[in-house]
Amino acid sequence: MPADIRRDSYLRRLISLQGPDIIKIITGIRGCGKTYLLFTQFRNYLLCSGIDESRIIEMRFDDPRNERFRDPDVFCEYLESRMRAGGTYHILLDEVSLLGEFEAVLNGLLYGRNADVYVTGSFARHLTRDVATEFRGRGLEIHMSPLSFAEFAAVSDGSRYDAWDEYRISGGLPQAVLASGEEARKKVLSDLLRETYIPEIARRNGIRSCGALSDLLSVIARSAGKFTDPETLAGDLLREKGRRLSVRSVIRYADSLEDAFIITKIGGYDTGLRRYAGSRFKYFFSDPGLLLTVRGFREPDERQALEHVSCSAGPCAEI
Repeated sequence: MPADIRRDSYLRRLISLQGPDIIKIITGIRGCGKTYLLFTQFRNYLLCSGIDESRIIEMRFDDPRNERFRDPDVFCEYLESRMRAGGTYHILLDEVSLLGEFEAVLNGLLYGRNADVYVTGSFARHLTRDVATEFRGRGLEIHMSPLSFAEFAAVSDGSRYDAWDEYRISGGLPQAVLASGEEARKKVLSDLLRETYIPEIARRNGIRSCGALSDLLSVIARSAGKFTDPETLAGDLLREKGRRLSVRSVIRYADSLEDAFIITKIGGYDTGLRRYAGSRFKYFFSDPGLLLTVRGFREPDERQALEHVSCSAGPCAEI
């Protein structure tokens, strides 16, 4: 595997959308490569295009060293100190939902007419849903998924068959892909779930028990790709884990997992009942490696794996 993984299709999309008329919002599960895309690939493109470095303003709000800039007044003062000259500035903001009153700050940049703004976020609710109202059609979401199988195979050293066997186990999250050896990849995925995803989702959504969230994710993983509903999930959670959650809590917890792009909910036609299953749906994981990790590295059959990979990628959507 290469030392880094380029995401050129996303880079071309960013390049095509340059300009101050619209805010470019890159969403996706934490660790899928949003920061590398924006702060390495896109920044390098700007510099190679002749943009002076002083015209590029960067801020990573999840960096503890930048915690003071999460205060909107402090950040706006910083922007004013950097944007004293005329002409366009390219503003790159990572995990922008950590910025207080970020909708108002971004709206102010839109009306300034000299800011070409790009932001990233790992939680849909704090970006695509709220910003849709605030920006009134002047924001565009670019949803970034983990590496697809085609992207993975393109950087794999072996045949496409070998790449598939590896991909269905390690998935497409760059940290796992770049790890050396199967055990290292498994550890990366396990650590991401236990130390990053679950605690962060619980904290952001006011969920007191990380254990309950993990148990629900495990139950969802067992039924991934099959029709289910909140009542069934609540029953499975009690039967399999001995944990009692109300149906309302199951819905809230599952929504929080979907909001962080861990899982995707897809409604559909129940071929068994020959009718539209309005209250039933299927869950798919955004990354096959995460699905396998939650399942304790018990592999799904070939058909399930193929269906999961084909259904887990998220779309790009205009806000």
